[in-house]
Amino acid sequence: MPVLSNITTATLAQKISDMVDSWRTFMVQLRAWLAGTVNGGPNNDGTYPLTDDLGNTYNVKCPAQMQADVDTVVGNATTQATNAAASATAAAASATSAASSASAAATSATGAASSATTAATNASLAATYRTDAGNSATAAAASAAAAAASATATSTDATNAHADRLACDADATATAADKVSCDADAATASSAASSAAATWAAISGTSYVQTVILVDPLDGGSITTAPADAIFDCGTLP
Repeated sequence: MPVLSNITTATLAQKISDMVDSWRTFMVQLRAWLAGTVNGGPNNDGTYPLTDDLGNTYNVKCPAQMQADVDTVVGNATTQATNAAASATAAAASATSAASSASAAATSATGAASSATTAATNASLAATYRTDAGNSATAAAASAAAAAASATATSTDATNAHADRLACDADATATAADKVSCDADAATASSAASSAAATWAAISGTSYVQTVILVDPLDGGSITTAPADAIFDCGTLP
Protein backbone atom coordinates (compact mmCIF):
# COMPACT_ATOMS: atom_id res chain seq x y z
CA MET A 1 0.00 0.00 0.00
CA PRO A 2 1.52 3.30 -1.05
CA VAL A 3 2.56 5.67 1.65
CA LEU A 4 0.39 8.71 1.25
CA SER A 5 2.63 10.75 3.46
CA ASN A 6 5.17 10.84 0.63
CA ILE A 7 2.62 12.13 -1.95
CA THR A 8 2.14 15.80 -2.26
CA THR A 9 -1.19 17.41 -2.79
CA ALA A 10 -0.26 18.41 -6.34
CA THR A 11 0.79 14.85 -7.18
CA LEU A 12 -2.42 13.44 -5.72
CA ALA A 13 -4.48 16.00 -7.61
CA GLN A 14 -2.69 15.10 -10.85
CA LYS A 15 -3.30 11.41 -10.30
CA ILE A 16 -6.96 12.04 -9.60
CA SER A 17 -7.14 14.23 -12.69
CA ASP A 18 -5.42 11.46 -14.79
CA MET A 19 -7.80 8.88 -13.41
CA VAL A 20 -10.80 11.02 -14.26
CA ASP A 21 -9.43 11.56 -17.78
CA SER A 22 -8.87 7.85 -18.18
CA TRP A 23 -12.38 7.14 -16.97
CA ARG A 24 -13.85 9.69 -19.34
CA THR A 25 -11.80 8.25 -22.23
CA PHE A 26 -12.98 4.75 -21.33
CA MET A 27 -16.59 5.88 -21.15
CA VAL A 28 -16.30 7.52 -24.58
CA GLN A 29 -14.73 4.35 -25.94
CA LEU A 30 -17.38 2.22 -24.20
CA ARG A 31 -20.22 4.18 -25.76
CA ALA A 32 -18.60 3.87 -29.21
CA TRP A 33 -18.04 0.14 -28.60
CA LEU A 34 -21.63 -0.41 -27.51
CA ALA A 35 -22.94 1.50 -30.56
CA GLY A 36 -20.49 -0.18 -32.89
CA THR A 37 -21.66 -1.66 -36.18
CA VAL A 38 -20.73 -4.75 -38.19
CA ASN A 39 -17.44 -4.17 -39.98
CA GLY A 40 -17.28 -0.74 -38.31
CA GLY A 41 -14.57 0.81 -36.18
CA PRO A 42 -11.28 2.35 -37.14
CA ASN A 43 -10.09 -0.87 -38.78
CA ASN A 44 -13.44 -1.60 -40.53
CA ASP A 45 -13.59 -5.04 -38.93
CA GLY A 46 -16.20 -4.41 -36.22
CA THR A 47 -13.58 -3.85 -33.51
CA TYR A 48 -13.32 -0.74 -31.36
CA PRO A 49 -10.51 0.46 -29.02
CA LEU A 50 -10.93 0.05 -25.24
CA THR A 51 -8.28 1.33 -22.81
CA ASP A 52 -7.83 -0.20 -19.33
CA ASP A 53 -6.82 1.60 -16.10
CA LEU A 54 -3.15 1.02 -16.83
CA GLY A 55 -3.35 2.78 -20.16
CA ASN A 56 -3.28 -0.40 -22.35
CA THR A 57 -5.57 -0.11 -25.39
CA TYR A 58 -7.22 -3.22 -27.00
CA ASN A 59 -9.33 -3.53 -30.14
CA VAL A 60 -12.44 -5.49 -29.10
CA LYS A 61 -15.32 -6.69 -31.26
CA CYS A 62 -18.46 -4.68 -30.64
CA PRO A 63 -21.67 -6.51 -29.64
CA ALA A 64 -23.13 -6.07 -33.18
CA GLN A 65 -20.05 -7.67 -34.73
CA MET A 66 -20.10 -10.52 -32.19
CA GLN A 67 -23.83 -11.06 -32.94
CA ALA A 68 -23.11 -11.09 -36.66
CA ASP A 69 -20.30 -13.56 -36.15
CA VAL A 70 -22.57 -15.76 -34.04
CA ASP A 71 -25.32 -15.52 -36.65
CA THR A 72 -22.82 -16.49 -39.32
CA VAL A 73 -21.69 -19.43 -37.26
CA VAL A 74 -25.28 -20.37 -36.47
CA GLY A 75 -26.21 -19.92 -40.13
CA ASN A 76 -23.31 -22.06 -41.11
CA ALA A 77 -24.30 -24.55 -38.46
CA THR A 78 -27.88 -24.53 -39.74
CA THR A 79 -26.64 -24.98 -43.29
CA GLN A 80 -24.33 -27.69 -42.13
CA ALA A 81 -27.19 -29.28 -40.20
CA THR A 82 -29.37 -29.11 -43.31
CA ASN A 83 -26.55 -30.54 -45.38
CA ALA A 84 -26.02 -33.19 -42.74
CA ALA A 85 -29.72 -34.07 -42.85
CA ALA A 86 -29.58 -34.23 -46.65
CA SER A 87 -26.45 -36.35 -46.38
CA ALA A 88 -28.22 -38.59 -43.89
CA THR A 89 -31.17 -38.92 -46.26
CA ALA A 90 -28.80 -39.68 -49.15
CA ALA A 91 -26.97 -42.14 -46.94
CA ALA A 92 -30.26 -43.83 -46.09
CA ALA A 93 -31.13 -43.96 -49.79
CA SER A 94 -27.67 -45.32 -50.49
CA ALA A 95 -28.15 -47.90 -47.75
CA THR A 96 -31.48 -48.91 -49.29
CA SER A 97 -29.85 -49.05 -52.72
CA ALA A 98 -26.98 -51.03 -51.22
CA ALA A 99 -29.47 -53.44 -49.67
CA SER A 100 -31.20 -53.79 -53.04
CA SER A 101 -27.83 -54.28 -54.70
CA ALA A 102 -26.91 -56.86 -52.10
CA SER A 103 -30.19 -58.67 -52.74
CA ALA A 104 -29.59 -58.49 -56.49
CA ALA A 105 -26.03 -59.70 -55.92
CA ALA A 106 -27.34 -62.62 -53.86
CA THR A 107 -29.81 -63.41 -56.63
CA SER A 108 -27.01 -63.15 -59.19
CA ALA A 109 -24.84 -65.38 -57.03
CA THR A 110 -27.63 -67.95 -56.89
CA GLY A 111 -28.03 -67.68 -60.66
CA ALA A 112 -24.26 -67.99 -61.08
CA ALA A 113 -24.22 -71.10 -58.89
CA SER A 114 -27.07 -72.56 -60.94
CA SER A 115 -25.22 -71.66 -64.13
CA ALA A 116 -22.07 -73.27 -62.76
CA THR A 117 -24.02 -76.44 -61.97
CA THR A 118 -25.54 -76.40 -65.45
CA ALA A 119 -22.09 -75.80 -66.96
CA ALA A 120 -20.67 -78.74 -64.99
CA THR A 121 -23.54 -80.94 -66.19
CA ASN A 122 -23.00 -79.79 -69.76
CA ALA A 123 -19.26 -80.45 -69.42
CA SER A 124 -20.00 -83.98 -68.19
CA LEU A 125 -22.38 -84.52 -71.10
CA ALA A 126 -19.78 -83.11 -73.48
CA ALA A 127 -17.22 -85.58 -72.12
CA THR A 128 -19.71 -88.42 -72.61
CA TYR A 129 -20.49 -87.21 -76.13
CA ARG A 130 -16.76 -86.95 -76.85
CA THR A 131 -16.26 -90.55 -75.70
CA ASP A 132 -19.23 -91.68 -77.79
CA ALA A 133 -17.84 -89.74 -80.74
CA GLY A 134 -14.48 -91.48 -80.29
CA ASN A 135 -16.20 -94.87 -80.20
CA SER A 136 -18.26 -93.93 -83.25
CA ALA A 137 -15.12 -92.78 -85.06
CA THR A 138 -13.43 -96.12 -84.27
CA ALA A 139 -16.49 -98.01 -85.48
CA ALA A 140 -16.64 -95.80 -88.58
CA ALA A 141 -12.96 -96.50 -89.28
CA ALA A 142 -13.60 -100.25 -88.92
CA SER A 143 -16.63 -99.96 -91.20
CA ALA A 144 -14.57 -97.97 -93.70
CA ALA A 145 -11.86 -100.65 -93.63
CA ALA A 146 -14.47 -103.37 -94.11
CA ALA A 147 -16.05 -101.35 -96.92
CA ALA A 148 -12.63 -100.93 -98.55
CA ALA A 149 -12.02 -104.67 -98.26
CA SER A 150 -15.47 -105.35 -99.71
CA ALA A 151 -14.78 -102.86 -102.48
CA THR A 152 -11.47 -104.61 -103.21
CA ALA A 153 -13.20 -108.00 -103.24
CA THR A 154 -15.98 -106.60 -105.41
CA SER A 155 -13.39 -105.15 -107.79
CA THR A 156 -11.63 -108.54 -107.93
CA ASP A 157 -14.96 -110.27 -108.53
CA ALA A 158 -15.79 -107.76 -111.23
CA THR A 159 -12.40 -108.34 -112.87
CA ASN A 160 -12.90 -112.11 -112.71
CA ALA A 161 -16.45 -111.75 -114.03
CA HIS A 162 -15.15 -109.59 -116.86
CA ALA A 163 -12.47 -112.21 -117.63
CA ASP A 164 -15.15 -114.93 -117.51
CA ARG A 165 -17.33 -112.88 -119.81
CA LEU A 166 -14.42 -112.46 -122.21
CA ALA A 167 -13.78 -116.23 -122.05
CA CYS A 168 -17.46 -116.91 -122.64
CA ASP A 169 -17.44 -114.52 -125.57
CA ALA A 170 -14.34 -116.30 -126.91
CA ASP A 171 -16.03 -119.70 -126.41
CA ALA A 172 -19.14 -118.40 -128.13
CA THR A 173 -17.01 -117.13 -130.99
CA ALA A 174 -15.21 -120.50 -131.21
CA THR A 175 -18.55 -122.33 -131.02
CA ALA A 176 -19.91 -120.14 -133.77
CA ALA A 177 -16.77 -120.85 -135.80
CA ASP A 178 -17.19 -124.58 -135.11
CA LYS A 179 -20.82 -124.31 -136.11
CA VAL A 180 -19.81 -122.60 -139.30
CA SER A 181 -17.16 -125.29 -139.87
CA CYS A 182 -19.67 -128.07 -139.12
CA ASP A 183 -22.17 -126.46 -141.45
CA ALA A 184 -19.46 -126.26 -144.09
CA ASP A 185 -18.52 -129.92 -143.48
CA ALA A 186 -22.17 -130.89 -143.63
CA ALA A 187 -22.56 -128.95 -146.86
CA THR A 188 -19.42 -130.62 -148.22
CA ALA A 189 -20.70 -134.04 -147.15
CA SER A 190 -24.08 -133.28 -148.63
CA SER A 191 -22.44 -132.11 -151.80
CA ALA A 192 -20.25 -135.22 -151.86
CA ALA A 193 -23.31 -137.43 -151.27
CA SER A 194 -25.16 -135.64 -154.02
CA SER A 195 -22.16 -136.00 -156.29
CA ALA A 196 -21.85 -139.70 -155.39
CA ALA A 197 -25.52 -140.22 -156.02
CA ALA A 198 -25.28 -138.48 -159.35
CA THR A 199 -22.21 -140.52 -160.24
CA TRP A 200 -23.95 -143.73 -159.29
CA ALA A 201 -26.98 -142.76 -161.26
CA ALA A 202 -24.77 -142.06 -164.24
CA ILE A 203 -23.08 -145.41 -163.86
CA SER A 204 -26.37 -147.15 -163.45
CA GLY A 205 -27.66 -145.57 -166.64
CA THR A 206 -24.81 -146.92 -168.84
CA SER A 207 -24.72 -150.23 -170.77
CA TYR A 208 -21.65 -151.51 -168.95
CA VAL A 209 -22.09 -154.48 -166.75
CA GLN A 210 -21.27 -153.79 -163.24
CA THR A 211 -18.12 -155.61 -162.32
CA VAL A 212 -16.15 -156.29 -159.25
CA ILE A 213 -12.42 -156.99 -159.36
CA LEU A 214 -11.85 -160.17 -157.56
CA VAL A 215 -8.19 -160.58 -158.41
CA ASP A 216 -5.80 -157.85 -159.32
CA PRO A 217 -4.91 -158.35 -163.05
CA LEU A 218 -1.37 -157.20 -162.33
CA ASP A 219 -0.88 -160.25 -160.19
CA GLY A 220 -2.00 -162.53 -163.04
CA GLY A 221 -5.60 -162.47 -162.09
CA SER A 222 -8.63 -161.71 -164.21
CA ILE A 223 -11.57 -159.36 -164.10
CA THR A 224 -14.76 -161.16 -163.26
CA THR A 225 -18.14 -159.61 -163.56
CA ALA A 226 -20.66 -160.08 -160.86
CA PRO A 227 -23.85 -158.45 -159.84
CA ALA A 228 -23.35 -155.25 -158.05
CA ASP A 229 -25.21 -156.54 -155.05
CA ALA A 230 -23.24 -159.80 -154.74
CA ILE A 231 -22.14 -160.71 -151.28
CA PHE A 232 -18.48 -161.43 -150.81
CA ASP A 233 -16.28 -162.24 -147.89
CA CYS A 234 -15.29 -158.62 -147.73
CA GLY A 235 -18.87 -157.45 -147.44
CA THR A 236 -21.62 -156.16 -149.57
CA LEU A 237 -20.48 -153.89 -152.39
CA PRO A 238 -22.70 -151.26 -153.87
